[in-house]
Amino acid sequence: MADARTFKIKAPPMHGDDVRNWEKILNKQFDEWRIDFQVRVDGEYRVPDRAATADVLYGLGISRLLLRDGLTPELRAKVRDKRLTRGEKIRMALRRRFRRKLRAKHEAGGVASPVHKILEDSHGFQPGHDGVDLICPEDAPIFAICKAKVIDVRAIGWWGLGAQPSPGHPIADGDGIIQLECLADRGPFKKGMHFGYGHAEHARVNEGETVQAGQRIGRAGFANAPHVHFMVNGGDTTKGIGDRDPMPFVRYAIKHQ
Repeated sequence: MADARTFKIKAPPMHGDDVRNWEKILNKQFDEWRIDFQVRVDGEYRVPDRAATADVLYGLGISRLLLRDGLTPELRAKVRDKRLTRGEKIRMALRRRFRRKLRAKHEAGGVASPVHKILEDSHGFQPGHDGVDLICPEDAPIFAICKAKVIDVRAIGWWGLGAQPSPGHPIADGDGIIQLECLADRGPFKKGMHFGYGHAEHARVNEGETVQAGQRIGRAGFANAPHVHFMVNGGDTTKGIGDRDPMPFVRYAIKHQ
C-alpha cells in the first residue's frame, strides 16, 4: 500500500498522495509554531521535504537519527498524532530556543542563496553590467532568494546577444529569465523589489505563483560558462534589468539562510 511506504530521496523522486498528506502535516506543524514557512505541497518527496521533516522532528523532541534509513509510516504517524514518549516531551520543552531560532530564520518568509554552490561571483555590478554573474556547476538548480511572487517566466527572448556559442552549447541555452517580486521585509530585502535570474532555463514555476525562500525555480543556463546573471531593481520595471548591486542581497541570504 502507498501509505505504508518509507520515504527516501530518490531520482526520480517518490510521489503520491501519501507524500502530499505528509507535506500538509509538516505545514500544519509550522503553523502551530507560528513559523512563516511552508513546504511546497506537490506530492514529491525531495530534499526540502526531508530538511523540513528533520526540523519538525527535532522541534518535537524526536531524534533526527530516526530519518537515517528513511521516513517510515510509523514515524509519520508519531508526528501526526503527537505520540511522544516522556523523554521526547521533556526534550520538546527544552527545545523552545530552537523553535524561536527557526521562527527568526524564516521571519518574513526567510532567505536562501539563489545557487547552492557558487564557484565564483564574476563580472560584478558596474557600468554596462547590471548584475553579478554567479558562476556555478553546469545545469545547477537555482532557488528563490526570498518569499516572492513569480512575475516573469521566459524561455527565450530575454538576452540572446553578447556571448558567443560554444560547441554543444547553442547561444539560446542562456536566453531565459525568471523574475520574482519580493514579499519579504528583512535586512536589505523590501517588499516590491524585483530579483531577476538571467540565463535561467527549465523553469519549474509559473507567473502568478508564490514561492518560498529556497524553493527550486529552475536551472542555470549556459552563456560562455554555466552561470546565473543575478539582478535586483526597485520594482518599477519587468524588463529584466538591475539598478543596484545584488551582492549585498546574496551575501545576506547566504549568511542568514
